[in-house]
Amino acid sequence: EKELWQEERQAADGNLVLAYRTDSLRKMNVQLFRQDGSKLFDHVQTQTADDAGFGRMVLNADTGRYVLVAVGHSSAVSASIKTPQQTVFTAKDGRKLTDTFCSVLELHADGSQHFITLPLQQATACVRFCFSSDDLPDGTTALRFDYTGGSANINPSTLEGCSHSTQTELRAVSSNGMYEIWTFPYMASNGVLKVTVNALDARGAVLYSHTLSDVPVYRGRMTTITGLLLPSDTGIGFLVDSEWDGEYINYY
Repeated sequence: EKELWQEERQAADGNLVLAYRTDSLRKMNVQLFRQDGSKLFDHVQTQTADDAGFGRMVLNADTGRYVLVAVGHSSAVSASIKTPQQTVFTAKDGRKLTDTFCSVLELHADGSQHFITLPLQQATACVRFCFSSDDLPDGTTALRFDYTGGSANINPSTLEGCSHSTQTELRAVSSNGMYEIWTFPYMASNGVLKVTVNALDARGAVLYSHTLSDVPVYRGRMTTITGLLLPSDTGIGFLVDSEWDGEYINYY
């Protein structure tokens, strides 16, 4: 495989060849910014897991100095990379934010071909809810999670959430009883979310809701919440799972 990669390097059609690991990603968005802050590409450059050669993106850039911003994720929408300090995820329906990785690099395009390995850093915090069907009110077909305290937008350069956001995620009742939501902690390392879990019936009416006011979130970690989502409100608690931790940095 290493020898094949070397052969591909020689045949690349472009002067910037980006390489990145794809284990946790379904989509890669890339934008180049000139020294004056303007974007090189009118639209963010996008590669998805269904594309041939996913994990290797070829770009063309005129001679000059640039800041490259790369955002890897699995969202149904593309990341809107506005500046090296602001990336926004927006969607009316579906999963808005997922596990997300960022890389910001300064580079000089001199007309020759450059091969760049992207060191992608973990940017999100995850909250996992574990509710079996017996833990939910009768007739529950979906769960809606309304939460504040985190950010739906990220500063890729610092990995900090860059806005106080109200986020909403809808999940159909899962056979495995696990539901995950994501956020960018407003501070680089940690924060606290206020999460309201709403049990919905088939018409979308709220059968019951419960609010957790102090859910801790840490960049690169998962907070797990288990217990009953019933009017008794007994047994609900949360813990921080430190097994999912740190940065995602891999090199070819």
